[in-house]
Amino acid sequence: MSLLGLALTAMPMTSALASGTIGGGNSAQNSARMGQSVYARKIACRSCMFPGGLTTMDSVKSAMMKIENGEIALSASERAAVTSYINRRFKGM
Repeated sequence: MSLLGLALTAMPMTSALASGTIGGGNSAQNSARMGQSVYARKIACRSCMFPGGLTTMDSVKSAMMKIENGEIALSASERAAVTSYINRRFKGM
């Protein structure tokens, strides 16, 4: 056996551990993150229909109608995620 081979054999074996999860994680968290992202990028951005975000109950109702009617272009998964996000975020309004 070579000196390198002997050194590698004598080294203790350690396993690497990392924090976090493997895989997709919690689907509710993923949906919430997606909803928040869609809200920021397609509803509340400077050039969107509601720049600065939804600040009144009327703006929340208006945005929900525009989402449902397709006036705000979203995929089915984006629509579901952002609708859920808006409902949770503005529940107390």
